[in-house]
Amino acid sequence: MKCLQRRSGLFGERKYKRSSSDSEVVPEDNSSEDDEEVIVVREKVRNYKRGWKDVYLLQESDKEGEDDDEQVDDEHDDEQVHEEQDDEQNDEGLGYEEYDEEPGESEKGVDSDYLDSSDPGSYRDSTDEDPEVRDDAIRKRSRFPSYKKVKGILKFELSMLFTSNNEFKDAVSNYAIMTRIDIRFSKNEPSRCRAKCKGATDCPWLIFASYSRQVDSFQVKTYVNEHTCQPKRGLKWLTTKYMVKRFYGFIAAHPDIKIRYLKPFMEQALELDVSLGQCKRVRKTVLADLTGSCVKEYAQLRNYAEELMLSNPGSTVSLLTDRQDENGPAPFKAFYCCFKACKEGFMKGCRPILGIDGCFLKGLVKGELLTAIGRDGNNQMFPLAWVVVLVENTETWTWFLNLLKHDLGTAEGELWTLISDRQKGLVAAVADTWPKAYHRFCCRHLYANWCKNYPGRHLKHLFWQLAKSTNMSDFELNFKEIEKVHPAAAKDLMLVHPKYWSKAYFSPWCQCDSCDNNLCEAFNGTIVEARSKSIISMLEDIRRAMMRRIRDKKLGVNSWKQEYGPLIHRRLIKNVTDSHLWVCEWNGGGSYEVKNGRSQFVVKLRDGTCTCGAWQISGIPCPHASRATHANGEKPEDYLALWYRKETYLRAYQVPIEPIRGENMWPRSEQDHLLPPKMRKMPGRPKKKRRREQHETVNKTKLTREGRIMTCKVCKGKGHNARNKACPGRMTSSSQVSGLTSTNEPRMTRQTSQASQTNEPRMTRQTSAAVASMQGGSNEPMQGQPSRTRHVSPFHRECRPKTKPKKRTLLTGLGLYINPNTGRSILNPGTSMSRVIDRGSENMKNKKHGVDRGSSRGQI
Repeated sequence: MKCLQRRSGLFGERKYKRSSSDSEVVPEDNSSEDDEEVIVVREKVRNYKRGWKDVYLLQESDKEGEDDDEQVDDEHDDEQVHEEQDDEQNDEGLGYEEYDEEPGESEKGVDSDYLDSSDPGSYRDSTDEDPEVRDDAIRKRSRFPSYKKVKGILKFELSMLFTSNNEFKDAVSNYAIMTRIDIRFSKNEPSRCRAKCKGATDCPWLIFASYSRQVDSFQVKTYVNEHTCQPKRGLKWLTTKYMVKRFYGFIAAHPDIKIRYLKPFMEQALELDVSLGQCKRVRKTVLADLTGSCVKEYAQLRNYAEELMLSNPGSTVSLLTDRQDENGPAPFKAFYCCFKACKEGFMKGCRPILGIDGCFLKGLVKGELLTAIGRDGNNQMFPLAWVVVLVENTETWTWFLNLLKHDLGTAEGELWTLISDRQKGLVAAVADTWPKAYHRFCCRHLYANWCKNYPGRHLKHLFWQLAKSTNMSDFELNFKEIEKVHPAAAKDLMLVHPKYWSKAYFSPWCQCDSCDNNLCEAFNGTIVEARSKSIISMLEDIRRAMMRRIRDKKLGVNSWKQEYGPLIHRRLIKNVTDSHLWVCEWNGGGSYEVKNGRSQFVVKLRDGTCTCGAWQISGIPCPHASRATHANGEKPEDYLALWYRKETYLRAYQVPIEPIRGENMWPRSEQDHLLPPKMRKMPGRPKKKRRREQHETVNKTKLTREGRIMTCKVCKGKGHNARNKACPGRMTSSSQVSGLTSTNEPRMTRQTSQASQTNEPRMTRQTSAAVASMQGGSNEPMQGQPSRTRHVSPFHRECRPKTKPKKRTLLTGLGLYINPNTGRSILNPGTSMSRVIDRGSENMKNKKHGVDRGSSRGQI
């Protein structure tokens, strides 16, 4: 018998057992075909009795037909009431029999995990139903649990269903790795599979699954969930394939991670032992897959460009290819992007000054990223445009600056200011594309090149004073100070005209007194991780970062306590603090005379000028102007430039960047796909870190010796030490020693020279004694014992009585120890290396004269 579950409704929740056909439950329809209202009501009752629809659907249909039911005749109403009473009688006596359900069974059916209607056996078989209702099958609770991937440890159940044997084996292997249990497959066939725990001989854990025809799926037939073994650190199932799936995202985000760092990270995440070979194979596999995805991203680059222009109308996206032939492939060369939100925000809320810089890409995509960064009303960076190129040269910079000039709407860069680091080909490109623009050089990079030849803290202080001079008188005074200290340094500094790096020559139009390009460096630092990814992933990270930045800056204005930015407020407070040292005199008109000692300046509040030049260049009242405003009964913030106001700041972040769709919804470009650029193999080992300048400190806890010039302790010369063979003091010492040994040679040494001609072994032993006497040791051989050379350490030599030969004292005064056999100088004869050299020299000399060392040792 089949069960039919009635939904909870007005009459409660009950279960009935069917005992007759539908014709016995629903009364026959004897009404005429013209009675449409009666037919509709009977159909509703019939559907309710069969349990095909929920009660709330019936109630909704009742509400729709309330007006029609009120117009039905009394005869029809009476007939409907009699039919409902007959149906209730049939329910009690003929149609259904009520039975008690198990406690909690309905809750189990509602909250169970087996309610997936796509499982086998989850449909009611309706082949025996009435032909009119055969197609309306009733969904019911699935009888068997189904496998679903979870993040934690999987809980197997008896009769659990799997789609195939491979899915079952993957689930068992994941379970073994997560629990660190040694599970092995004792039977592995396409139609059946058995796994057993091998962690202990008596461990009863077992699972068996095979194909079931009844449900047409792979099903667990036997499962014993009991362990008596202990977890292990090494498992067979920890394969490269599994680890690639587990750590693919981490390695893709950090492609340059070292193996010695990747290994402990994997072991901590898995709580298992991982070998270095596995780590290498995993990283190699992931990088190979990333290389393939990188090629795919280059092929999708045209579609990505069209999606950007479609989602953000008014944006500028340009692609440049390196096609050699019209019918040939199109390798990638450059990609330019400038969003409409960045363009409009920069033109409405930022000053006409741009910092341009480039940085290297660190990932699989080789090349450089060129950027153009503006300044907002709080003196913070405002990224305007960026471009990916293969090589940084005059051609790529010219292409980038031409597109940037077109987006900003300037012809030749009139009244614009550019700040750069004088990159390769950039100066020539700016002169060609922006000939009328003011070009500033970053003083930090200029000093890094200048201090290589002229280091020193005092010169560094004088250089920055010269660069930050805001008027010509201060510039000339500071330059004379450098000439007094180091004339050559001042001459080399003036090889670059001061209009490129000194504030005294800057144009006040842009109202920015910055003499460095730090904002571009800051932007390059924020996209370090993005620069390690493939091209579209990198561009997407930059786009999302810009989208978040515009949102955060727009909402962050609510936390401002003043009508201008916090950085501007900090600088203004500093100028106000410094203004208390000055004395102000008013001329009765619109000018003020501000004086402090011999320094004296003229401030005109109406014109917004000060003879010091700082107010005109920055747009922020200098200390002299702040003192004049206080004397006039006003506040310095009232004289701030309009660029720093909150209203102007909000204009820069008023237009947001619109999000884009997924890759599967991008428009398909009709042009051919791009190919990745050819990889260039650069000479030498690939550089991973930025090349630091000589004055940059790397270790903050210990002073390095880099850059120091060594001094030789023998000749007191510079640039080498005593071990250098070209040391003039060493050569002089060797000649003096050779003269001493020739004139004041002891008797035993002279016998050694005579024995060398007659090849007598006795003279060889005397040679060893002579060497010992030169080094201060009394190694005279005893009767019946062979004579050997003995080296004494300097410490023991100093502790001996002062009965040393004068010749050795003379040698010690020279700072060298000479081996008479080899003629070489040894700084420390007590070391093991010196003993090896002496012993080898003695052996070679004995071998040359035909003396057997073994036989000589046996002689007296």
